[in-house]
Amino acid sequence: MTRSRDARGRLVRLPLVIAFLAVTACFGLYVWLRWPRPSLPPDVVARRAMEAFVNGDYATLLGYVNEEEKELLNLNEESLAECVNRLYKPNTKGFKPSGEVVLHQASERDALAMQGYTHPDGRKFQVSILVAAGERDAEVYGLVFFLVQASLHAKMPPEVVSAGGPAFRQGLLEAFEEELPVLTSLKIPGDTVSGDGRQIFRSWDDMHKHFKERASRSASSAR
Repeated sequence: MTRSRDARGRLVRLPLVIAFLAVTACFGLYVWLRWPRPSLPPDVVARRAMEAFVNGDYATLLGYVNEEEKELLNLNEESLAECVNRLYKPNTKGFKPSGEVVLHQASERDALAMQGYTHPDGRKFQVSILVAAGERDAEVYGLVFFLVQASLHAKMPPEVVSAGGPAFRQGLLEAFEEELPVLTSLKIPGDTVSGDGRQIFRSWDDMHKHFKERASRSASSAR
């Protein structure tokens, strides 16, 4: 009789145990989804973003780019691929990587990954990816800006780049003006710059004015 009662008791308790375990599992899942989890550090994001760019994995790369920049620039896989194929690749044809990716960090909250490239004729440029840790995860900032800079620097003769000063500013302006027809035909309407803690849109025309002003100021200061 006692064994029969014990068996019935266990059968009564079994559904309660199952219900308890189910509730515990659901609560644990809720906590796991809502509880802040440590994000990847900036240096890891910078290296992974650079690797994605080099491999042409634009989906992964865009996953690291901050949402504000993507919204302002209509930045998606299609528009990024167009920018790379029509601006970056034509200007960097024949270049080979020079060394490994170099990582710079001014603090634990930022990282700058840089990959150098060299052409047989002596031209050099660098692809840079800037990562900063905001309120959420560490994210990529200024992707289009650095992509345009790399493309322009790749066009410039090495003696102009190394000269610096007015010659460099003028060379950069001329390189930009050569690429302006391509830039203005892209789905990406410009780039972004940081200001007051947010991303500010800058059209290609605005960027053109910026290059002209810098070249003019540099030439005036050298007189």
